[in-house]
Amino acid sequence: MQHYATVKERAYRNRQDVIFQPEDLVMLYLEKRRRTGAASKLLLRCTGPFRIIQRIGENAYELDMPEEMRRSPVVNVKLLFPYHGETIPPITLPPLPGVPKRGDRVDEVLERNVCHTTSRGRYVMFKVRWVNQARDSWIPEATFRQMNPVFYDENIVSTVNLDCKLVLTTIALRARNAEYNPKRFAAVIMRIREPKTTALIFASGKMVCTGAKSEHQSKLAARKYARIVQKLGFAAKFKDFKIQNIVGSCDVKFPIRLEGLAYSHGAFSSYEPEIFPGLIYRMKQPKVVLLIFVSGKIVITGAKMRDETYTAFENIYPVLSEFKRNPQ
Repeated sequence: MQHYATVKERAYRNRQDVIFQPEDLVMLYLEKRRRTGAASKLLLRCTGPFRIIQRIGENAYELDMPEEMRRSPVVNVKLLFPYHGETIPPITLPPLPGVPKRGDRVDEVLERNVCHTTSRGRYVMFKVRWVNQARDSWIPEATFRQMNPVFYDENIVSTVNLDCKLVLTTIALRARNAEYNPKRFAAVIMRIREPKTTALIFASGKMVCTGAKSEHQSKLAARKYARIVQKLGFAAKFKDFKIQNIVGSCDVKFPIRLEGLAYSHGAFSSYEPEIFPGLIYRMKQPKVVLLIFVSGKIVITGAKMRDETYTAFENIYPVLSEFKRNPQ
């Protein structure tokens, strides 16, 4: 340890920061964000070049940055290094977290990633696909939760027919991540990590897939389960795939007077707080059921397509705004 401290002290004593002049071109190191997954090595380490406008203090420079960077133009010299090219190439901006504008709406959650940094620690990013926008983007969890509406938790329930008789004990003994207890439930419960889903496999060949976040993931997971059953020696097929139910959760970010809502919309509402704390609202068009809670949390179930969940929310939001509880 003493030798290491000596070498470190000598390195700091002999170190000299590079001094740049106005109009010099420099490259900028990006913040060290470590993302889990195979694509982490493909992230940009630096971007530029940028033109130096002026020196600020002893260890900072002001750079000529485009507004799309969404960061301060004043940068510490430790994040800069000289650009040695002869011409200025077009600037390739790094993939920054998206900043949704008012009215933007999430069409689909593509990926959830847990990131780790030495400064921020552990935090969560969501890769989302926007309605009427061609480009997908990553947004932090805090932004994701604040959007209105935000269906931050979706569960797709689908069914498929494997079109063959199955021996459930064989599947439970030979397949990984499978459990079977016929005294409790007459199906094999199987799980996979990607997409993170759970399948209920019955002896008749019927299968129920739950836990997917999108229709595409649900169908992909169902195909993976069917392939697993095929590899165990059964003549499994993939027939009659169908989305049975889409459950979406959202938050309107304000408390609701459920008593007034139940009184004014008695034909569609059922509210018995002694039995269930939420109000059950049965919407006619689209034909879905909404569970509305005092806190502003809403669960929409019964939809067959994702657009039906958004349509249901757009229909109920003006009603909820009418019965918004004023802070005391």
